[in-house]
Amino acid sequence: MSIMEKRPIIQVRDLQARYGEKLILDGISFDVYEREILAVLGESGCGKSTLMKHMVGLIEPAGGEVIIDGERITGAEEETYRRILRKMGVLFQGGALFSSLTLAENVALPIQEYTDLPDQAVNALVRFKLGMMKLDGYEHFFP
Repeated sequence: MSIMEKRPIIQVRDLQARYGEKLILDGISFDVYEREILAVLGESGCGKSTLMKHMVGLIEPAGGEVIIDGERITGAEEETYRRILRKMGVLFQGGALFSSLTLAENVALPIQEYTDLPDQAVNALVRFKLGMMKLDGYEHFFP
C-alpha cells in the first residue's frame, strides 16, 4: 500500500497560532502517517512547543484544525477530546516524570489510570514500552 492510499494518523491543516496580537504560526499544514517519524526542528522561540501544544489540544488555534486518527481535536467536546488523548502519549522536556517514582512506575501510571488491566498485564506493557525505548533493565531506576 502506498503512502497515498493510507489515511494519515495526524493531520494539521492551515494552523494559525497567536499569543495576543503576535502571530507565531501561520498556515502550517502537514500529514503524519503510521510508522512515520516526525521531527520538528528550529531555533529557540520559532514555535515548536506551540505547535506541539496545539497538536495535543492544550491550546485552541486562532485558525485551522488538528485531526488525530480521523477525529477533530480542535474544538472537540470533552468526551471526544479525552478519547483522542487516550491514543497518544506526550512527554514534555523537563519535569515530565515524577521523580519520586521509578521509570516503570511512571510508565505504569497512565495505564493504571485509564484501563482496568490486571497488574500482570500492566507489568507486561511496561516492560514492552521500556524495551521499545531501549530502557529494559532500568525499570527500577529513578528519573
